[in-house]
Amino acid sequence: MHLLNDLIAPNEYFYARLPINQIPLGEILLKDELFFTVPENWHVIVTDIKGSTEAVAAGLHQQINLVATGSTVASLNIAFNKGIAIPFFFGGDGATFLVPASLKEELLKSLQLYKHNTMINTHLELRVGEVFVQQIYAAGFKLRLSKFGSSD
Repeated sequence: MHLLNDLIAPNEYFYARLPINQIPLGEILLKDELFFTVPENWHVIVTDIKGSTEAVAAGLHQQINLVATGSTVASLNIAFNKGIAIPFFFGGDGATFLVPASLKEELLKSLQLYKHNTMINTHLELRVGEVFVQQIYAAGFKLRLSKFGSSD
């Protein structure tokens, strides 16, 4: 385990405390010591629009991106309002977030409300899922992060 992992307590500020690497991305990917284990008490939250491929083919590309962006904005706003930085990946028809336990319930509640409103207003089904990081580790997988900065 990396020494800095011990300095970055497994709490809600884990991501904010990660060092930003400003070396080429390819170099980061080759250096195991630049990656840090996600705290086991964090959660992975995923949003995804059911049938998005078909919806895009039917000309609903903008609506798909709007709904997916909305789930991202809602989640990031909640985290920002609590002063907590969270990592996320936007996938075009949904997003994946890593969140501390202190944010999980509020994010899921907000996303369920957003899911309901999305269905009423767009007839698109937003799926919302969650898995405890501890379950990922119990299944024998690793979950590690590094930060990359391309500019100041």
